[in-house]
Amino acid sequence: MLSRLDPTLGDSENPEWAGAFRDLLNDLEVACATYLDSQFSGRTGKLAEFLIHDMLKLFQDDESLREHLRAAIHDPDTFANIRDFLALEK
Repeated sequence: MLSRLDPTLGDSENPEWAGAFRDLLNDLEVACATYLDSQFSGRTGKLAEFLIHDMLKLFQDDESLREHLRAAIHDPDTFANIRDFLALEK
């Protein structure tokens, strides 16, 4: 059972986990777009910003998650809002 949830496996070896991870990336993309459109404010905005930062740090710190992220990119515009969010931070 746990092997099906192992992020160190490739996408073809672990389609259930890969699908869930891509759903998470899509949710993160929407969160970044919402943030970039200034739709968050106050405590909600701070919380969203911290959550986005924490999620992106997890990807940065984990090679297997970075590999899954790279595998999810299928077009030059894929995750453009995530990239734009990261560009604001530099």
